[in-house]
Amino acid sequence: MTNEPILLEKSMAAKGKSLLYRILASLYLREATAETLQILSSKEVVETLDGLGVDTGKLSGPADNNERQKRFLDELAEEYTALFILPGGVSPYESVRLKGLLCQDPEWKVREFYKRFGVVMREGSSIFSDHIGMELDFLSYLVDKEAAAWGAKDEEVAHGWQEARQEFFSEHMNKWVNGFTDELDKCAFHPFYREVSALTRKLMEIESTELSTERPEDGPSAETSPV
Repeated sequence: MTNEPILLEKSMAAKGKSLLYRILASLYLREATAETLQILSSKEVVETLDGLGVDTGKLSGPADNNERQKRFLDELAEEYTALFILPGGVSPYESVRLKGLLCQDPEWKVREFYKRFGVVMREGSSIFSDHIGMELDFLSYLVDKEAAAWGAKDEEVAHGWQEARQEFFSEHMNKWVNGFTDELDKCAFHPFYREVSALTRKLMEIESTELSTERPEDGPSAETSPV
């Protein structure tokens, strides 16, 4: 049995990773806002990102002048539209990157994976389930559940959520996100989105390392994991 300090450490580490995934997901799902910049400038986030080697100065923007911040946000809005909305940009969808079209086999499989763990896409959503922001948000969900299990000292359930995260990463994100960030590096003009790409790549590297070195031992199956 793992002792309590180690379980607490695992819980805190998972909570920190969940927060990063959730922030990163929001940066891909919508244009950055003043609230986004405030979160990226918070002490907790800055310390975490600094530890990952991310240039937080490129993500925070000007905080001392409302007019400068407005211009900064306008620049980000234009860049976001050019990169992820307009034709000819960098497609943020797994189906497009692997199959060349929207809503192909990867999207169906991602949607079914979500459903296995109690996550259902909102009806009428204009974003498909295999959007990079949705997949990152789902990783955040899985890691958050894992953190709660570690905090409750339930190692078996924690390993089950860890196993689900590793399965999802291996079957989906690890197959396409590196190619996505490579293209984003080439197409992004604004330092903000180049740094978003760097953060994405770093988190994928961390996930890949954990996948190869920390496979859970006999955790519960996906069908029996609580949601």
